Amino acid sequence: MLVFFVVFFFGHALTCASLCPSLWLDKVCVHQLDEPAKQRGIAALPNFIARSNRMLILWDKFYFERLWCGLEVSLFLENDGSLKQVDLMPLWMPPWLLSTMLVDLLCATMFQLREFMFSGWSTAYMPVIQQSLSQWLGRESGGTVFGTFFMVGLFAGLCYLPAAIPSMFSFVRKLHRHGLMLDQLEHFDVRRAKCTLESDRTYIEQEITKRFSAGSSGSLAKRAMRWPRQSTSGLERKLLSSPSNLSCSPGLERFNACVQGPLYDAVCDRIGHELHVPYHICLITFLPMMLLAAVNVFGCDDGPCDKSAKQSDSTLLQYMMQNTFGWVASLLLVFPAAHSLLLRLLKAVQTTDNLFSQVLRALVSGIVVYAYIWACFGLVLGAVASPFVGHFRPMWLLISAGIFAFLIWQAYMLFCTTRRPETIACSRFADTPF
Repeated sequence: MLVFFVVFFFGHALTCASLCPSLWLDKVCVHQLDEPAKQRGIAALPNFIARSNRMLILWDKFYFERLWCGLEVSLFLENDGSLKQVDLMPLWMPPWLLSTMLVDLLCATMFQLREFMFSGWSTAYMPVIQQSLSQWLGRESGGTVFGTFFMVGLFAGLCYLPAAIPSMFSFVRKLHRHGLMLDQLEHFDVRRAKCTLESDRTYIEQEITKRFSAGSSGSLAKRAMRWPRQSTSGLERKLLSSPSNLSCSPGLERFNACVQGPLYDAVCDRIGHELHVPYHICLITFLPMMLLAAVNVFGCDDGPCDKSAKQSDSTLLQYMMQNTFGWVASLLLVFPAAHSLLLRLLKAVQTTDNLFSQVLRALVSGIVVYAYIWACFGLVLGAVASPFVGHFRPMWLLISAGIFAFLIWQAYMLFCTTRRPETIACSRFADTPF
C-alpha cells in the first residue's frame, strides 16, 4: 500500500519527466492583464489546439458554464474529430477513490488485528458452528458444511460494518456530482454559458458557428447531425421553440447537439452513469482487500496450516485450494459489487425529508449493503466447500454452480450496462450538508 500511494502522488517525479507528456494549459498561456498579448493568445488558440494529440477536461460543476471552455472543446472536436482523444476527468473522482481506498485499508487493518489477537478464530469456531447445525441437518450432510462456511464468511465481515459511516458521506457526494455532470452534458446549451467579458461573447459564438456550420468538414459536426437519439433538425426545433434561444444560429445548435449526443455518449461509455462504477475502479478500491486475502491464504488464517486444515475437516492441499479459490472468486465477483449496490440503494432511499432522516436512511443503506456483500462472501465459501469437504456431493456441486451463476449475472447487470437509465433524473442532493 505504501508503494501504491508513493507512485500515486509522486510517480511523475520518479520517472524524471521521461514518461510525462507535454501539456499546454490554457489558463497560464493566455495573458489575462495585457490586452494586446491576450488577443494574440486568443488568436493562437486554434493553432495550439490543432497541434494537440489529446484533450484533458478537468471537470467541475462550472466547466460547461464557461463559454471559453465551450470554444476550446469545439476547436478540438472540429480539428481532431475523434472523441477517443478526449479524456474527461471529474475532479470529484480522485478524492472519492482515495477516501474509498482508505476506508478499505482501515477495515482490512482491523480484520488483520483481529486475526493477530485471536489467532485462527475462524477455524476455531468452525466445530462449534458445525455441531450446532449437525443437530438439525446431520454431521456429514452438505447443508451442515455449507452452513458452517457460510457463517464463518458472514462473521468475517463484522470488521467492515463500520465502513458504512464514511462510505455514506463519500457515496452521497459522488452520486450528486456525477449526476450533475451528466445533466450538464445532457442539457448543454452554449447560449446559456457565461463569459467574464461580455464583449468576448460575439467572437466566441462566431468561432463555434464557423466550425459547426452546415458546410463544416469536421467529422463531429457531421456526427451530430446523425445522432441517433435525436436528429439535429429535431434538436434545432426544440431549441428554437425556447424564447431564450430564438437567436441561435444553426452552428451553435449543431455544437449543442454534439455535446448532448456524441460527447455525452462517450462519457457514459467510459465512466458510466451516476449509479455505475467501472469494474476496474472497483478492483482498485479493494486493493487493501487483495493484500489481506494474500496474507490470509498464505498465513492459513494466521495459524499452523496443518491445524487449520484439520479443523476445517480438509486435507492441507484441499484447504489451501478452497481458501485460494474462495478469495479469488470473491475479489472478482462479490466485493466489486458493493459500490454499485450502495449507490443504487442510496438513490432508492433518496428523499426530501429533514437532514436526520436522510442521514439515517443513508446509514442503514450502508449497513445493509455491507452485510449483503459479506453474506455473498459466505455463499462463495459455502459453495466452494460443500461439494468436496468430507466426501464428494454431486447435488451440492449443482447448487454451487447455481450460486456462481447468480454472482456472475449480478456482476454483469452491475458492470456491463454503462448507459444511463431513462428513469434516472438528476440526483438532487444539491446543497446537501453531506
